[in-house]
Amino acid sequence: MTILHGNWILENQEKYFFIWGETWRFLNPISINTVSNDVPLNPFGTTSEELIDFLRTQQFKVPSLISTAEQHSSSNGKKRKANDDLSLKLKNSTQIIAIPTIIEKAKVSTENISVAPIHSLRVDESEDVDSCQYIQPWRVDGISLNSTQAIEFLSNIPLDLNSTNNEFIGGDLRFWSQIA
Repeated sequence: MTILHGNWILENQEKYFFIWGETWRFLNPISINTVSNDVPLNPFGTTSEELIDFLRTQQFKVPSLISTAEQHSSSNGKKRKANDDLSLKLKNSTQIIAIPTIIEKAKVSTENISVAPIHSLRVDESEDVDSCQYIQPWRVDGISLNSTQAIEFLSNIPLDLNSTNNEFIGGDLRFWSQIA
């Protein structure tokens, strides 16, 4: 099951809403070099394409995207659904996000550490004696929405937090949908 996350990004003069997906996968801890400045890709993160497919299956409606996609389809003279052009109207991007992470104490050396991000459904679980929880930067792929698209998207998120149909909405998106 994919869980949607999102947050506003203020970068230089650019402001946009970044949406990314997290899905459960079995993984072993990853060894990262502590000397390197490379930020590892979050293994629980979805690709931009997987995220767009998930949004289609959940039938999220963003009117400005759909109307633009319909105009694009009709101007080409082709009979395609608006959802087929949805991916053309979304801006793929990558962000570095601080995510709770387990660092295995037994596998720490001067140059390498063994880490694994914590899935958002498991953050509250008690930690293992042989590991510590820290905040670690991870790269995640997602999509960027301008402010108009973001407000439309957030306004279409269901507010019924108790429904089992809405388990795919992360706490951060629930917060922003209440604000919108």
